[in-house]
Amino acid sequence: MDMNINVDIKEIKTMLGPHLENLQHFKLSVFNPLFWISILVLFLILCRLWDLKKSFSFSWVIATILLVSSYAESFIAGLIIKYGGTFDPFFFRIIPVVIICFILLYYIFMK
Repeated sequence: MDMNINVDIKEIKTMLGPHLENLQHFKLSVFNPLFWISILVLFLILCRLWDLKKSFSFSWVIATILLVSSYAESFIAGLIIKYGGTFDPFFFRIIPVVIICFILLYYIFMK
């Protein structure tokens, strides 16, 4: 039975490996199950600290910001590379983090 568990873990790693790699490179997608699992974990942690409505809205806003920024980064990178330029994704990755920090401060102190 121990051998079956190891095989299943290896299969899970091969199934989720590309999704984990996309998360590590900030290539977020609606179809990435690890992204939604992380948002669900965030929601469950926040449910223990805040009420249900506040934690759900915060998780939803964070997921939306991350997805929109990821799609905008890939779109703009495609345009820049298409016209022969070089693309540095630093600003497109730091801007959502700053926005999320401000939203977190809003949810902690204002709401």
